[in-house]
Amino acid sequence: MGIEALSRGAARCFFIEAGRPAVSAILRNLKECGLDSRGRVLLGSLPAALSRLPRGEYFDLVFVDPPYGERESGRMVAILGTSAFLAPECRVILEHRKSWTPPPVSGRLTMRRSVRYGDTVLSFFAVVPEGADRGKDGV
Repeated sequence: MGIEALSRGAARCFFIEAGRPAVSAILRNLKECGLDSRGRVLLGSLPAALSRLPRGEYFDLVFVDPPYGERESGRMVAILGTSAFLAPECRVILEHRKSWTPPPVSGRLTMRRSVRYGDTVLSFFAVVPEGADRGKDGV
């Protein structure tokens, strides 16, 4: 998804990946596509990798594809819901199994909608400022 975003004009993309073979593949693909100057790959888990991001870096769009366990997906939503790296208008897309439903609200994140594709669901979250309406309009 990150390489697709870069190829469509995203200024930069951070990839966070726990597996060394996947990191190597992402780096190789970025280079082959001529996008290596705009893509940065961090090896590690989400919480640890977030702590290594440069201060002042904010994300407009986050795509999360954790291991398909419910516990891991829920943990990713909780971590991102309290992250200082999400821009005020950030959108978060979480890929997960249809057998699990994310919490409707987690920190600053509110789920706006979900779309099912077979056994896979994409849940779309928006950053909602403290005290703002958390209704379903807007994404």
